[in-house]
Amino acid sequence: MFELNSFINACRAAAELDDISQAKETLFKLMQKEFQTPQSILANMPDIDEDERLIFEDEICQVWYCGFNKGVHIPPHDHQCFAYVGVYEGVEVNHLYTHDHTQNTLSFHSSLCLGVGDILPICPDDIHSVESADGQRSKALHVYLANLSTVKRSLFDWRSGEKLPFSEERFNELSAREDRPNTSV
Repeated sequence: MFELNSFINACRAAAELDDISQAKETLFKLMQKEFQTPQSILANMPDIDEDERLIFEDEICQVWYCGFNKGVHIPPHDHQCFAYVGVYEGVEVNHLYTHDHTQNTLSFHSSLCLGVGDILPICPDDIHSVESADGQRSKALHVYLANLSTVKRSLFDWRSGEKLPFSEERFNELSAREDRPNTSV
């Protein structure tokens, strides 16, 4: 049975490993084990009525709840650390992009629809935007092998593709823009 504090402790233990390859492998195996029974996660997670909530953080690890309603679309961003996304309700859509550093432009690459029980590993330079599938609320756990508030990472303008330093203010501004793409599947 899923137990949030035990999951957090196991994520933290993986993040403490000195070898990043071992940390990634340990965390991926943990995610695989827990997300084999996503109904247990759903039954044992606290009720959260927000799109995102930081559940745990320290200097080397963060665990976030991400539950996106229809119409919410998180702007393109990178993490500059390894991360894992595991979905336990609905469908979370991750739109993947490439950034041309010489032209400072962003190009859509593909979309991945993560259903219940699916896990997505994310590399430090991967660029993605996130939303729920049309008409559904998604619920997922996002685990980061770093504290995102201390990592220099980037946002990318929806339309121009310009790479911008990440800030909460800029994140909220891009999230609220009316000209953001409607890409929900």
